[in-house]
Amino acid sequence: MNTDRCAVLILAAGSSSRMGRPKQLLPWGSQTLLQNAVNNANASRCDEAVVVLGANADIIRNSLQPGTVSVVNTDWENGMGSSIARGMQFLSKKETPFEVVLIMLGDQPFIDADYLNNVRSTFQGSQKNIVATDYGNRAGVPALFGSKYFEQLSELNSEYGAKELLAENMADIHLLKAGVKTADIDTEADYSRLNHLNT
Repeated sequence: MNTDRCAVLILAAGSSSRMGRPKQLLPWGSQTLLQNAVNNANASRCDEAVVVLGANADIIRNSLQPGTVSVVNTDWENGMGSSIARGMQFLSKKETPFEVVLIMLGDQPFIDADYLNNVRSTFQGSQKNIVATDYGNRAGVPALFGSKYFEQLSELNSEYGAKELLAENMADIHLLKAGVKTADIDTEADYSRLNHLNT
């Protein structure tokens, strides 16, 4: 399946309630956790990266490198689905349309440009309209969606999010294994453990 323009949505709107401080701002190497995700998205073969912010949007936006494109989901408390919808609505207003959208999280620091490129190249060689990451019992992000799903993505909400969309369309998904790269940071213990692996 040939693709042309690819956008990356980086979801970073949560309040980090289990962390107790904005995890987007946690130091990760010489940068923040969120900037690490942005840098990996920018280093991939996709054409544009957009960060979806929500809680603590102003302070987090100010931490991002100049030139980073961001949009704020004022309904961030309604969950990840609402952030995807906000990002898709933002992309739909772009003068030059995108044919595929790759959705990733800001708190999976080992998801690198190589993996994102693997997702995209797999899509290009597949007859499926979604390439998603295999979590064993479910499909998850990073996930790349063809334009067939853009309308549904732009309508996601707290009742029907990406998890439900993926679960209902398993026959149209090519699954990729990412192994330890899917590790995410939700707590101080997660951060300590993964940051140790990064040094």
